[in-house]
Amino acid sequence: MKNKKVLIYVGIVVIILTIIIIIVAIKSNKPMPTNNVVVNNTTVAKTLVENLKQKDSNKKYFKLNDGKFLNEDTSFSKYSFINDNSIYIFNPNKLDEGEFVYKKVYDVDKNIKVMNIAPNSGSDILFYDYNDTLYTLHDNNTDNKVRDSYDIYLNANYSLSDYLKWEYSTQFLGKKTNYDFMSNYIYVKDNVLYSKNYGNEKYPNMKIVGMYSPPFRKLTNKEDREIIGNINKLNPDFIWVGLGAPKQEIWMSKNSNNVNGLMIGVGAGFDYHAGRIK
Repeated sequence: MKNKKVLIYVGIVVIILTIIIIIVAIKSNKPMPTNNVVVNNTTVAKTLVENLKQKDSNKKYFKLNDGKFLNEDTSFSKYSFINDNSIYIFNPNKLDEGEFVYKKVYDVDKNIKVMNIAPNSGSDILFYDYNDTLYTLHDNNTDNKVRDSYDIYLNANYSLSDYLKWEYSTQFLGKKTNYDFMSNYIYVKDNVLYSKNYGNEKYPNMKIVGMYSPPFRKLTNKEDREIIGNINKLNPDFIWVGLGAPKQEIWMSKNSNNVNGLMIGVGAGFDYHAGRIK
């Protein structure tokens, strides 16, 4: 009888030890919680939001409930983004309220492998593929007035243009660039990261001291004075004015005695030199 009791006790002990070992093994395989990351005995980060708040406590950070379909290949511009070879528009102002308001506007043909989105022009949405081809999703709504607003994209009537296509690197860098991946400000070749420099690639001896795009409405007298003051502070030799005729001629005539430098009305000259119009 004694031997039976001893065997029972030993069996119970073995079972208990086995359970303890299993529990310890399970716990040891669990990842460390993100709110207790410790390096050199110092807590350096908690959750992602708390980590961001440590950098700038004055900002509010929200988790977007409707952004789960986004992935590591999604690329954003100010009012648009590309995800899984489809083009969307979104309202950036709603992000401050924790809302992700978006709308799909175009599904790109599967034969075009989209790499990234380019800086947009008005309501047109520009993107490029892995063959260095820049495409334009063109707004055919001629009544859609250009303005810095999400509404301009909502009112757009989009179609993929067959004639608004260029080499991306030539269009934005002034020369053909060989790359494995390109973004708006950097590109990668053979696992080396390069910075993209915009502006003077075609004319290296020209010094651009400033640029300004006025609002698409009549300027107030205060705004006009501020623009002239900023131009004169930069002290340029030439001021290229591309407001379109006769708006640019009226503005130059009005301010001919106030602006220091030779003003030249160029209309759509910027678009021609940039290769956007041929």
